[in-house]
Amino acid sequence: MSNPLDIPEITAKVFKYLDTKDLVNACYVNKIWRLEAGRIIYQNRNEIIYNLLRPFLNAFRLSYGMIVEETMAMRFNLAMRKFTTFRKTFNLDARIELLAIRDILRREHKKFRNRHKKLIKKVNKCNYAMERLAMDSEEYRQMDDLCWKRTVRAGRAEENRFYTYRKLVDFEYFLSILEDIILDKNEINAINSKVENLREEEFERF
Repeated sequence: MSNPLDIPEITAKVFKYLDTKDLVNACYVNKIWRLEAGRIIYQNRNEIIYNLLRPFLNAFRLSYGMIVEETMAMRFNLAMRKFTTFRKTFNLDARIELLAIRDILRREHKKFRNRHKKLIKKVNKCNYAMERLAMDSEEYRQMDDLCWKRTVRAGRAEENRFYTYRKLVDFEYFLSILEDIILDKNEINAINSKVENLREEEFERF
């Protein structure tokens, strides 16, 4: 009787719940597992590459590209070697994959930035409506409660806007100092401006 896990359709359903490390181990079991695990790893390549680099990106920007702490520098070099191995295994173009990750981060930030803008408009609209109501009225109390809820949601959206922006700038700065990734000098100058603006925002926040 054949093993159900050797049936590609069943293997695909099971493997989608495995993490990257387990998928890599599955590649060594047999051909069916190797093909399915490799397919999932390839589909998740943007996330895998980003997660390799993510622990170092913020420190990289804050230190202007010079990670001086020895242990972190060793871990970063190891991550870069893993990235190179992963890229060669799947015959990936480094520039294409890294710019694809940048575009994903840009879309993520844009989503939260736009959500924050919409919520701020709702808060302002709510506050404007309150000004036209008597403070001792039930309508005023209901509107005040609505304004508070919208303000809380706007605050959360602002936090998401900031953290997705920081992720984006961290990654863009990393790309700007790699060779042959960002070739437009104007774009590099724009990234450097973002870095300085983010530093000011971080100083105000923290």
